[in-house]
Amino acid sequence: MRNESEMLDTIINVANVDENIKAVVLCGSRANNTVKKDIYQDYDIIFIVNETDKYVDSDYFRKCFGERVLLFRPDKIYPELFENTCAYLMLFDDENRIDLRICTTEKFMRIYEVEELGQPMIKLIDKNNFLPEIAGKINDVFTIKIPNEKAYNDTCAEFFWELQNIGKGIMRDEISYVMFLLNVSVRDMLNRMIDWYIGVHNDFSVTTGKLGKYYKEYLDERLYNMYKKTYPRAEYYEVWEVLMIMIKLFKETAICVANEFEFIFPEESEIVILEHLEYLKGTCN
Repeated sequence: MRNESEMLDTIINVANVDENIKAVVLCGSRANNTVKKDIYQDYDIIFIVNETDKYVDSDYFRKCFGERVLLFRPDKIYPELFENTCAYLMLFDDENRIDLRICTTEKFMRIYEVEELGQPMIKLIDKNNFLPEIAGKINDVFTIKIPNEKAYNDTCAEFFWELQNIGKGIMRDEISYVMFLLNVSVRDMLNRMIDWYIGVHNDFSVTTGKLGKYYKEYLDERLYNMYKKTYPRAEYYEVWEVLMIMIKLFKETAICVANEFEFIFPEESEIVILEHLEYLKGTCN
């Protein structure tokens, strides 16, 4: 496997010989000095170019960065999400990976100023010295933000409402519906509350990473073990058990957040949903 220095040299060399490429920016975890380095990090690269048309052909970068063994072009599948952008997600035979975005200056500035405000970025090349100073841009987009009362109340409301939908799905034997709500709708609300809980205990100065990947670092062993138990197999008896764990974990973290900001935890909603789930379980008999 090529090391970071070798990979960055390769990327820079590719850009230097292409007159259409005006600048190269490294972003993501490799640009963030607060993230622990490991061999699994990919290289999130932005090529800022005069025009993008020449990169539409998927074979353009076939050999430039090494022996490419896998390619995914999300811009071809979801063009509405990649306006004026080409995207090459590439895996190479030495196990390195590059996530490359190619865009014009105008598009980059929108990415920089709006879409990913606060993401760490490092300039690797700026051929005409036209880019803004971005080296000091170190606030991670995933740093936990302080909640307002509306966000807190909305999160609680959605969490408890979706629980009754899961119960209904169990009773109808709709396992795909149940697992989607559990692992997307309800988990999103649980994760949001856990983030705020971690923020309270760390002065809202840390990030839990994308999809909470750093929870193990910030939750104590008891809470982290509870969280791990919220992932059931596709067996209804396990889902019932997991719902109770989720409710308990949500309540504990939510009360902590409420106490910090003088919000009100909706005890009545918890009581209602617990009684409703118990009723649904009773109809199985």
